[in-house]
Amino acid sequence: MTTAKTAAKTNLDTTTAASVAAAAAKTAADAKVVAQTSEVAYQEKIAALALKDKTAQDLLVTSLTTADTAAGTAVTTAASDVTAKTTAKTAAQTAYDAQVTKAAATATKLTTPLAELKTLRTTAATATTTLNTKLGNQTAQAALIATALTTLKGE
Repeated sequence: MTTAKTAAKTNLDTTTAASVAAAAAKTAADAKVVAQTSEVAYQEKIAALALKDKTAQDLLVTSLTTADTAAGTAVTTAASDVTAKTTAKTAAQTAYDAQVTKAAATATKLTTPLAELKTLRTTAATATTTLNTKLGNQTAQAALIATALTTLKGE
């Protein structure tokens, strides 16, 4: 090959290589733009999902805070109820103890009169038995006298 021909071929190869390199660079740049655009779209989707997740978490935190407040109120109310019931129980026990004391004093005061009443009942029962016996004897004596009179009248 001649020098001019070799130079022309080299020149053509260099131009073709430069064109191919430029086309490859443009294709690579286009691919990079497409990849970046896709990446931006995915990042936007991720950001939207993250926002939805944050909104759900915020709602959950609000619900849990409300439940916690309600539970705290319930605990306070229960504690107040326990205090009130304990106070009422103490008052009832004090009143009961006072009544027991009064009842014991009354029982002590009634012990002697009740013992005397028992003695009176026993005495009355004995007197009733004695009276019935004597009445029975009088009836028997009256019958005996009547028999004697009949016998005497018949003689």
